[in-house]
Amino acid sequence: MSDAPEVVTPSDDKHKKAPRAKKRMSDFEIARTILQRTCERKVPYVLRNMGETGEVIVLCSHPEADLQYGCSELTMGFIHCDDPQLQREMNDLLVKLKGWDSPNQMVINVKDQISLLGKTKGEEITDEIYQNEHGSCWIMRKTPKGEKPVYLSLAISSLYHYHMVQEWHSRYIKHLMSNHDDCWYHPFQYTDSATHSLVEVPVVDHPLQNVYPHGFRMAITKGIDVVMTSMIKEDFPYPIVSEEFIFFPLEGDTYQMAHRVIGTGWRALLVQPNAVHFPAR
Repeated sequence: MSDAPEVVTPSDDKHKKAPRAKKRMSDFEIARTILQRTCERKVPYVLRNMGETGEVIVLCSHPEADLQYGCSELTMGFIHCDDPQLQREMNDLLVKLKGWDSPNQMVINVKDQISLLGKTKGEEITDEIYQNEHGSCWIMRKTPKGEKPVYLSLAISSLYHYHMVQEWHSRYIKHLMSNHDDCWYHPFQYTDSATHSLVEVPVVDHPLQNVYPHGFRMAITKGIDVVMTSMIKEDFPYPIVSEEFIFFPLEGDTYQMAHRVIGTGWRALLVQPNAVHFPAR
């Protein structure tokens, strides 16, 4: 009989590691995704104390200086969160934005502020902040021509804009929050990688079909005409429920278009207030 020791091969099962559970996204990343990645950072301003109500966050594509009457390039965004935990996560980010707690009407540059917060993983902005008595805040950045201010928040100077935002809010908030019998809804998710695309939207079983028997054919821009959900992956804690175009009547015989995304515990709507009007007669 051989005196060689018996070689014992460990079971492979003992060396198999259990799959590691994927770490939940941070509160900062969740809030940043909903606030800015859903519009590809193309709607970078939050309007504060401008007639918005409840938990609705009002976004705008242009600063006040470019809010010209009838501007066809203007996009407005509306975000509402009704999940209590998500509300807390969003609020934890919003309260860190310069200008959010100002009692004045403010245009808040959320795109640049979130970028600055990202350096500390959402904890705080570490750059030196300058501020005036109206609540406007800015940082200084070096350029080849010298330093220039980058405004993080600006006080509104025109009450005209205040009343304009109030009117937009009252017009669009109902389409963000609920469906209506006189509207046409068409499921739509933007999956094209191109910035601009042509889309065809059929109209079926709605009075608009009499005027548009072949539906609509439109050029749309991602993040401007449509809410983007490509950044919202399967592990996002508040997944998507539905995405759709809404065609709704305005005063007179015209319809307007908006794009709405409903998520679990939140919803968002993008619309161009001065564009995309369809005659209904």
